[in-house]
Amino acid sequence: GKDGNYCSDGMPHVTKIARKPKGVGAELKDAACAVTQVIIALEIQEGKEAMATKKYMQEWKKTGTAQVLRLTEPWHGTGRVINADAALASVTTAEACRTYGMHFTGLVKTATTKFPMDHFKHHEYKEQGD
Repeated sequence: GKDGNYCSDGMPHVTKIARKPKGVGAELKDAACAVTQVIIALEIQEGKEAMATKKYMQEWKKTGTAQVLRLTEPWHGTGRVINADAALASVTTAEACRTYGMHFTGLVKTATTKFPMDHFKHHEYKEQGD
């Protein structure tokens, strides 16, 4: 928008973050190629209610998982490795990627659903980094 003012230029959703005094404008999620470093897919975030109706939400019930699947649709079934930050990474996202013929890596928070905490509690670590 003109002079950085996106709030009045017809954006579909203006993101507000409580800890920030000013709106941050339109929020985008993207997929980029690690080899070429080119963004190859973009998705405008449209607000909680609108995003809840998007493809894959009915099946997977998690916003991050559904976003990853929508952004990577051209690569379903290719065996590609998808890497995501903690905002999108979860055990459910890893399962969904496998279901659609891809692999997944990402930092999964230990408090997330399906995290294999029991495995790590019973694993004997010999030295730091094991």
